[in-house]
Formats: sequence, structure tokens, C-alpha cells
Amino acid sequence: MRAYSLNELFRLTRNELFELHAKIVTELLSLPEDEQVTAYEALCRIRSVLAHPAKHPAIKAIERDAANLIGWPKPTAGGIG
Repeated sequence: MRAYSLNELFRLTRNELFELHAKIVTELLSLPEDEQVTAYEALCRIRSVLAHPAKHPAIKAIERDAANLIGWPKPTAGGIG
């Protein structure tokens, strides 16, 4: 089982995330114990990405572009700036 970074997972579509989640769940019990840990970590990351889509880089870019189009203040690290 390979490890997946959050960056890799955020690049996947919602359908791809669900497919990957299902694949890992199906294979989980047949994996050796050390690979089960890696698989479990991947499942946790997938669930995190699915639960927090607003952290996705594409969503942030869309919000930034929308703010530019309608003249809203640009979001900054500390809040609205």
C-alpha cells in the first residue's frame, strides 16, 4: 500500500476519492500489518479531504477570483484584508 500526501488527495475529484477509499477498505484486511497502518493513514487523509473541501487549492483560487471580480477585499492570512 502506498502512502498518499494531502496534496495528492486534494488534486483528486470527489468521485476519485470515493473510489480510492473503497479500494483501500476492500484491501485493508488482506494487507500485512505494517501496510495496514499505511492504509489506515490514507483513509484518514481521504476522510479529511472529503470533510474539508474549502481547504482545496482550487476552491481558494475560485474564491480569490470571485473577490477580484466583484471588488471584495482580498483574503489574507490573518483574515479579510
